[in-house]
Amino acid sequence: MRRRPDRFEGLAGTRRSVAWFNDADEAFMRRLASADSGSGFYRHMFAEDLSHLVPYDRGSREGFGAELRGADDRLERLILDAIPMDYGPARTVQDAVRHFSSTSSRHLLSGPAALEIEYFHDQAGEMAQAFRLHFLPQGTFGRVNGVPVQWVPVSESPLSRRGRHYIRLQPDHVTTFDLPKDVRRDLRGGLRALVVADRHQFAPTSLLGPSGASRGFSVTDHREMVAAYGRAHTRALGWDGRGLFTEAMYEPYAIYRRLRFARFQSLVLKSIVGGLQEALDRVGNVLGFDVELELSGLPEPGDFDRAVDDLRMGSRSLLSLSRFSLGLPAQE
Repeated sequence: MRRRPDRFEGLAGTRRSVAWFNDADEAFMRRLASADSGSGFYRHMFAEDLSHLVPYDRGSREGFGAELRGADDRLERLILDAIPMDYGPARTVQDAVRHFSSTSSRHLLSGPAALEIEYFHDQAGEMAQAFRLHFLPQGTFGRVNGVPVQWVPVSESPLSRRGRHYIRLQPDHVTTFDLPKDVRRDLRGGLRALVVADRHQFAPTSLLGPSGASRGFSVTDHREMVAAYGRAHTRALGWDGRGLFTEAMYEPYAIYRRLRFARFQSLVLKSIVGGLQEALDRVGNVLGFDVELELSGLPEPGDFDRAVDDLRMGSRSLLSLSRFSLGLPAQE
C-alpha cells in the first residue's frame, strides 16, 4: 500500500508549545490534573455526551453538510491536513469538523480553548504554503506581562513566575476562543453540581457494612436525592445524566431535558466553529487565502426552542420530538 506523502516532511516548523509532559514535576502534574473538568463519574459522562456535537457518519452520508467556501481542492486539502486529528489527516470537511468540535468541547469545559498556529518553511527560511493547528493541553495556557505562554514542568524551561515555569509563545501564532458569558455561566454552574454528585457516587459503598446498609441509610433514597440535586442544578444545561436524573419521570419531561441539552450543544458548536474560523482567518492573512467554513443540515438553537413550545402545546408527537432531540431524521 502506498504511503500518503507527508506535506511537512523536510520542512521546519515554528511550534514552541509542548504536547507531552514528564511526571517528574509533581506540583505541575497536580495542577494539570486539577484543570481537568471531565474527571469524575458524572463529569466524565457529561463530557462524553457534550462532545457529540454533530452526527456520526451514516453509511455514505455524513449526517450534515460542511463546506470551505472559497477553497479549491488544493487549498481544502491544505486545511484538512492542518486541523488536529488523532488518527491522521481528515478525509472530508465534515470529518474535520466532527473531530475538531469534539476535542474543542473538552477543552472548553475548563475555560477558553487555545490553539497554536505552526507555520512551515524550508531550510532556506522561506515561508512554505503549509501550517498546522495545535491545541494547548488544558490548564497550560496563560499570559505573563500580556505575552501568551504555556505553563510547563520545570525541566522544559528555566523561565518562571511565582514558582510556575513557562515557555513564551509567539503572540501572532496563538488564537483562543470561548463560550458566550451566559453559556459559560450555565456550564460552570452545572459542573459545580456534578462535582457534588461525583462526591456522593461512592457514599453508599462506604455506608454499607457486612450486614448491609448502615442503620438509617437508604440506598434508594440516596440515589433519588442525588438525582434530584443533579436535575435541579443542571436545568440550564438540560443534561439528563444518561437517564439517572430522569429515572421514573414521565416521558415528556425526559424529552424536554434532551431538547434543552441539544440546544446547549448547538450553542457550544457555534462558539467552536467561530473559533476555527478565526484561526483560518489568521492563517489566511499570512498565506494569502480567504475561506469561510459553512455548516448545513444542523438545527439552530431557535429550532429547539420551537420544539419545546410544541412539546408544551402538544402540537407535535412525542416520537417526532424524541427523534429530533436525538438528532435522528424524521420518519417518512
